[in-house]
Amino acid sequence: MYSSSPTESPPSGGGKIALRKVKSFYFDKDVLNVVSKVGEFSKAVFTITNNGTEKLDFIISVSKLEDYVTIPTRIFSLEHGKSLKIETIVIAPKEPKVYTTSIIVEADGIVQELPIIINVETAEKLFDVELEIVHPKNKQIKPGEDITARVEIFSLKDTGAVDVILSYILKDQNNNVIINESSAIAVDIRTSIFKDIHIPDYLRPGKYVLVAEVRYKGMVTSASSVITVVGKVVTTSAITDIERLKRNYILIVIIAIFIITLLIIFISYIRKNKYLLEKIRAKIKYKLKNILKIIHNKIQEFQKRRAYRKMASGMKGVKKIQKDILKMQQALVKKEKDILKLQEIEKRKTYLKSLALKEKGLKREIQKLKGKRKRKK
Repeated sequence: MYSSSPTESPPSGGGKIALRKVKSFYFDKDVLNVVSKVGEFSKAVFTITNNGTEKLDFIISVSKLEDYVTIPTRIFSLEHGKSLKIETIVIAPKEPKVYTTSIIVEADGIVQELPIIINVETAEKLFDVELEIVHPKNKQIKPGEDITARVEIFSLKDTGAVDVILSYILKDQNNNVIINESSAIAVDIRTSIFKDIHIPDYLRPGKYVLVAEVRYKGMVTSASSVITVVGKVVTTSAITDIERLKRNYILIVIIAIFIITLLIIFISYIRKNKYLLEKIRAKIKYKLKNILKIIHNKIQEFQKRRAYRKMASGMKGVKKIQKDILKMQQALVKKEKDILKLQEIEKRKTYLKSLALKEKGLKREIQKLKGKRKRKK
């Protein structure tokens, strides 16, 4: 169940004891997961319960994909302790893949979101997919950490071992793609795969959807799971990074000047002792190496953060690349069909040639028999 934080009203004055007023409601589900074929209608139902002490007036809306998600009951009221089932109608888009959005429910200043996952598959499929988050078990993770997922792929028909395209996709509740990793794998009757996925440092706390998608010869099937990103977000502000880097450089320079001054003072006292001088020189080299290493690490950290910003701003380019990859996959499927047709034509040509050779042999035998009959006559 997904419950809101209760809103309390202060007791009335005048010395009288008043009942505490609480405004609160919850959903009976954490997520609406819809599996549908291309172009089909599906229904999903969830229940809203007013578990406070006051009557609440509700307004429901959809954050994204309004053309595909319809909620007939959008405005209503609930007395305390009452519940209402809300029906959601989903029209599957024409492109088979996973879509994400959320239902926004507002009641007297309390706002909650219920994630919706729309798994759109092709009408025909050869495989079924299951996705399980192995680590962490509670599906809660901090930015910069890794999650471990287990994907089970089941063959629904006796196709033997074939190569499929397996994609791992991470989306937010507004249908934006954050991660998209694809690879070709060999699949037999049942195949189990473990995958470590790195959660970017720049992700904000909230709910995200991890998708395992299998594509084979134009057929698509998928499975999904909701994860929660918790904790503070690593800032990617260029100004903040530069200012912090400047402060670190100034501090390093001051420390370096102080150390060099001390070394000069020490050297002036120990010039007569060569052994001690060599020892001090070795220490100087060691400290200078450490200072250079610190500077190098700071520069690398700054470059990584700049790369993360470029990655966040380059999501549009990633979507374009995804579309190009899909077009290439479709072209490969078409080429495979053309190759199969050519192979079938070659087989027929070979068969016709063998028939022609047999016909020639038969003609020769007939001619030989005719010659023998003439000789006997």
